[in-house]
Amino acid sequence: MRIVVLSGRSATGKTMLAEYLAIQTGAHVINVGDVMEQAILDVGAASVPWRSAIGPLFLERYPPSRVAELLLAAIPRDGPSVVLDSVRLELTCNQIRRWPYPAVIWNVAVPEGIRLERLTRRLTDAGFNGGELESALRDYGLFDSEDDLIRSSCDVTIANGASVDEFVAKGLTAYRDWMEAAQ
Repeated sequence: MRIVVLSGRSATGKTMLAEYLAIQTGAHVINVGDVMEQAILDVGAASVPWRSAIGPLFLERYPPSRVAELLLAAIPRDGPSVVLDSVRLELTCNQIRRWPYPAVIWNVAVPEGIRLERLTRRLTDAGFNGGELESALRDYGLFDSEDDLIRSSCDVTIANGASVDEFVAKGLTAYRDWMEAAQ
């Protein structure tokens, strides 16, 4: 079992890359936000108001170290690899590096203007406007300093500024190179 950790700010293309890797390689994808949201719901929260609220709500209920514990428990014991989509805490990356599985941490990056455009579109498509939109955009920025810490210690940066085809091809090449080097 090998672990690919996708990290980076919101709206950089982590989920798109994770889904592509799953289709092309058979890797199992675990979305960190989904795991954290389920943990929030398991302790009695009625719902999570929007995606960017998951991190703050989770950290109100659990210590940061709990993220890696939940992810490790979610990993299937079969298959060649797992892609952890959207790891946003440096502590979690450090814990993953100590797991009994080889892991590589990728920072997925996109120019800031493109990222903000994507976030705004994502939120307005979900019905946010005015003050709600501004508040949600602020929430999406809560973990930017953590992303900066991870970026400084990641193994690979996958730049997402070109076409989607070029971006996913870079990711697939990095994945295959890493899998071959590990053999």
